Amino acid sequence: MTFCVGLHTLEVHSPAVARQWWTRLEQFLVCQGVAELTRIWPVKQALDHGSAGKHHERALSLAREAGILEEYELARLGEPSWITDRKLHVFGKKGRLINGRALCPRKCKRRARGRMVRTLRADCDKRQILVDLAYAEHLRRKALKQYWQDVIASGEKCCRTMRGCPLAAHEDQAAMDGEEKG
Repeated sequence: MTFCVGLHTLEVHSPAVARQWWTRLEQFLVCQGVAELTRIWPVKQALDHGSAGKHHERALSLAREAGILEEYELARLGEPSWITDRKLHVFGKKGRLINGRALCPRKCKRRARGRMVRTLRADCDKRQILVDLAYAEHLRRKALKQYWQDVIASGEKCCRTMRGCPLAAHEDQAAMDGEEKG
């Protein structure tokens, strides 16, 4: 069995860091126990695999800062959201705000001439953090897709212990495709 005790590797060079490492290991083992019983890793205790983890961590931080952590977590889990809606064109190729004259994707409102009106992206107080969040989520999804493509290409076999494993889904699809040909 292999395991991950976090995105940031600890170099144990003191008793204090050793205690921190053991705490991370203990947390992993508790999560592993939950996963063994439920076949689902505790969502609040997980970062995505591979390089997607750093984008996931950044997106979580940005969502917390913007005060929309729950909204982000739902988008990450596949709920429809402006965060993942490619048709909104919130950011360009380099992750910068585009379509500043379009309405804020969160439907922010501001007072203008005595009434509440929708805010333009360029006028939104949180525009940069929202753009950064949408871009981080885009990078997370792209990196996670690449991670699973690499795992599949390596010939790794699924252990069948976790529900919703992309590797299992790939193997099941390959088996179905093989049956249709046979």
